[in-house]
Amino acid sequence: MIIVIAPVSLAARTADRAVLRSDGGTWMNGNPALNTIAVFPDTLIQTQKGHSAKIEADGSSVMVQPETMVQFEADELVLDHGSLQLNTSREMRVRIGCITVVPVTSDLTQYDVTDLNGKIKVVAYKNDVRIHYQSAAIRRS
Repeated sequence: MIIVIAPVSLAARTADRAVLRSDGGTWMNGNPALNTIAVFPDTLIQTQKGHSAKIEADGSSVMVQPETMVQFEADELVLDHGSLQLNTSREMRVRIGCITVVPVTSDLTQYDVTDLNGKIKVVAYKNDVRIHYQSAAIRRS
């Protein structure tokens, strides 16, 4: 029997996985997160007051600011509330309800997305982002 021991960051180096690094005060799927742990699609990450976390995915890094709730979906983050700072060269998107923020290029794009009290703020620092709004379909009988 051969046992191979590899760091968590090595296991998370594909497009659908990431590594979460935190300073404590971070919850993952409703439970306290380890300081360094692998993240997979559908993972819910929540930072507490005074604590932040960093998501490192292949080609992207995301600072999850204090008091933020976000779901990791591989190439997309679903922001429930709070603030994210993204550096991405693989066009990682952020979705807030029916609004999606999408980098316009695969070159390094740096941008912030904040959703506080229902007010969304997007700031692009390096390269541009596109804001896509998808309205809900009205169904009539």
